[in-house]
Amino acid sequence: MIVTDLVKTNHGCETELSARVRTTSPRQADFTLWFRIPSEMAATQPCADPFLAGLLIPCLCIGEDLHIEAPVSPRLFDSIPYIQHLIRGWYPEFHNVLMTCSEKSDPVQLPNRPETACFFSAGVDSIYSVVKHQSEIDRLILVHGFENPVHEQETAATTVRLVETIAGALGKQVVEVKTNLRGAVFEHLIGQRRRYRDSFFGFCHQGSILAAVGLCLQTGLSRIYIPATYTYDTLVPYGTHPSLDSLWSTETLSFIHDGCEASRLQKIKSIATEAPTFTGCLQVCEINHPGENNCCRCDKCVRTMIALRLCNVLNQVGTFHLPLDLQRVRQAGDVARWRSEYQELLAEAKRIGDNVVIDTLGYLLEERLSVEGLLELCKRLFGNEARYYAPCLFHRITGRRVKIWRTEKG
Repeated sequence: MIVTDLVKTNHGCETELSARVRTTSPRQADFTLWFRIPSEMAATQPCADPFLAGLLIPCLCIGEDLHIEAPVSPRLFDSIPYIQHLIRGWYPEFHNVLMTCSEKSDPVQLPNRPETACFFSAGVDSIYSVVKHQSEIDRLILVHGFENPVHEQETAATTVRLVETIAGALGKQVVEVKTNLRGAVFEHLIGQRRRYRDSFFGFCHQGSILAAVGLCLQTGLSRIYIPATYTYDTLVPYGTHPSLDSLWSTETLSFIHDGCEASRLQKIKSIATEAPTFTGCLQVCEINHPGENNCCRCDKCVRTMIALRLCNVLNQVGTFHLPLDLQRVRQAGDVARWRSEYQELLAEAKRIGDNVVIDTLGYLLEERLSVEGLLELCKRLFGNEARYYAPCLFHRITGRRVKIWRTEKG
């Protein structure tokens, strides 16, 4: 794979950094990757660090060497063997690839007061990290094209209004970044590989997408926090991980994986105690219907609503427009992945004596047809690759809807 024709184009208050990507496979057409950032944060001389971060793991997946015909950070380039070793340790079926570049870049010249930022989506993890580091964080980075396709403007507008409300209350600036990276990688490189079609973004790619976006902004930033999904005692191979995120750093910009010390329930309790206003602004949904902050039906919404109920703040959260339907908990599809979270919720329900939640979660955690049971079966049949087959098999048996990433139109 060759990254070439790196171009920086100004569009008023936005600057676009783009490059053409050529693959070695005759079945794949060339495509363009782009990032659009506020012009005030654009570097005078563009570098290819974002394209290295965004494409390295897809190259490991498909087994293509990566050559970049543009300057790359020496520190980031030197981290590539460590990134490869870590990813291949997690996913042995991935390939070793050769990474080359035309030249190494000079260190970015930072302003007199380099700033600190945090990726922010108004979810539990990002609100927790921002409240925790409120005194040192200057900017909140909102990425369009990360959780939803970049062309879905109505969905983006709903999120922007919410993020700007929180940023205004905190006295922080919002940095909006648009990119087609996730959609282009899915469409041109990963989408035809059935094993990774539904899992590649979450388990492999999401952290490096955030790193790619952050590297576009390194002219004015010295640190960027990446909010954690898992706790230290529940860590699994995942796209964003404390062992991986810091490896995307350059000479002047450091990435910090933050929040592994607290579970989701503990984070919600912390937010409700230290910044109760922001519990009313949570946006956690993985479906993201236009005009809605949360669908109130998916597994993630329901798990969050249970935690809010147990913290006695659910009625204060206006972003959940429907009441909690505990019958949906009984139909949860991914119990294996979030078993520890459900167990923690059950323990909290027992502590406060919420019998309705106790009965519901007790049923959910019983031995029955579930992803967990199928995972054990698949482990015996497929070994290390079981985590990819079990969820797909479960969804085929139950017929439940799976959110499919839609690529950019046009």
